Amino acid sequence: MAVFLTILKIIGIVLLCLLCLILLIVSLILFVPIRYRIKADKPDGEDDPVALLKITYLLHIISGRISYDKKIDRYIKLFGIRIWPGKVKEHKDTESDTVHSEAKEDNTADQVNVSNEPADLTEESIQDKPEYTIDWNEESAESAQVESADDDRDLFDIIENIVDNIQRKYTSFSEKYDYVVKEIRFWDKMVNDERNRSAVDYVKNIAIRLLKRILPRRVKGFIHFGFDDPATTGKVLVYLAMIYPSFPRKLIIDPGFEDTGLYGNINIKGNIRLITVGAAALKVFFNKDCRRLWRIYKKHSGKHSG
Repeated sequence: MAVFLTILKIIGIVLLCLLCLILLIVSLILFVPIRYRIKADKPDGEDDPVALLKITYLLHIISGRISYDKKIDRYIKLFGIRIWPGKVKEHKDTESDTVHSEAKEDNTADQVNVSNEPADLTEESIQDKPEYTIDWNEESAESAQVESADDDRDLFDIIENIVDNIQRKYTSFSEKYDYVVKEIRFWDKMVNDERNRSAVDYVKNIAIRLLKRILPRRVKGFIHFGFDDPATTGKVLVYLAMIYPSFPRKLIIDPGFEDTGLYGNINIKGNIRLITVGAAALKVFFNKDCRRLWRIYKKHSGKHSG
């Protein structure tokens, strides 16, 4: 009995350790942020910009990078080991290259020999050629009538194909028109329903909160823009002024009415926690109005796919 209890105790300790390990891994995945950094630089007078996107996760266990400097370079690393994309091995098949080159030389030599051979044109060879004469008889007349009938049949087939194409296009257009009308009626009914409006408003509020949490924490840079037409520059400046108060203070926007062009640099840092995204998704999933709206849309899309 004591041995049995000891075995149960060991099994319980092992299961408890496994449970703690699973909880630790899940906590790391959910609460450790995915850090991202975006850098871009375009000096004045240069056409090609330089850009970098770097992502790290789980204390740099997983990392990825996309950079652009006249060409795109990207990779994903796990524990510092590159796992994507794999290294491309270059194979050089010298034997096949030599065979192709020899075959090419042989073809060119044959072409040269053929072009250099003189043509054998003598009077005897010309006289030996048979003479062709046109023998107009009843059989040729019948063949001419058959050809004219075939021409009439070909013309009839062309006209018939044109009519069939017009009918198919009209049928396709009418089907598309009916589909668009049904879609407009469906979405008009969906938007005007009060429960659907509440679901849309709920999703919109969740999305706004989520964006506030995942937006960059640090934005720093200098952006200069200017167009050939000063009026266009003024219009863009008016639009930017509406949202400029929401920009970070360290981001400087410099409009140029005389100095045209686009140049500058920007540095963005931020992080995203999976627990934040998961919590927002669960809230939307368990909302009754959102689930009802999803069922209606799924049923509607299933009808059209079927």
